[in-house]
Amino acid sequence: MFLTLLRGQTLKQIQEQFQRGQATCSRQINKVLKCMLKLAADEIKPTRDYNDPHPYLQARPQYRHFQVRSIYKIWPSIISTS
Repeated sequence: MFLTLLRGQTLKQIQEQFQRGQATCSRQINKVLKCMLKLAADEIKPTRDYNDPHPYLQARPQYRHFQVRSIYKIWPSIISTS
């Protein structure tokens, strides 16, 4: 069901394809999503510091408007870093 959802089908289409109710489809999709979140927390780690601009943007002056150092420097009172 989850892979069918990733292909762009709606929940209604999934219900019809698998001949299941909305509650069953939603429950099964939510189980997979929860497992994916656990996997992401354990396995997916950032490869660089995302507070700095990407090296591609740093090397090209035409992209200087994308070279914001950190959102915390722009709005320090709005975003809490704790």
